Amino acid sequence: MCPPGNTRRTIIADLLRGLHPAVVSLGLASQPELDALDRAVRSHLDDSRILVVPHPSILTWAASRPWERRAHRADRVAATFSLSASSSAGPV
Repeated sequence: MCPPGNTRRTIIADLLRGLHPAVVSLGLASQPELDALDRAVRSHLDDSRILVVPHPSILTWAASRPWERRAHRADRVAATFSLSASSSAGPV
């Protein structure tokens, strides 16, 4: 948890502040609008009753789906079978 005054508390607001020039150049909002939103967010985050938990870590990994593993396994078996059948046939 980040208490008021901790820089981790406003990290998202700080990142968004860095995007202000791009947002203004795209015409999505004016600089006065962004400044007002920034002040409102920072005022909200300064409230000690607001709980701020900095970006929780999320563990991810990749795995093939069971039906993809079966199909892949079947392809390997078929390839192995055709290789062994052709190599054991010998000259005709």
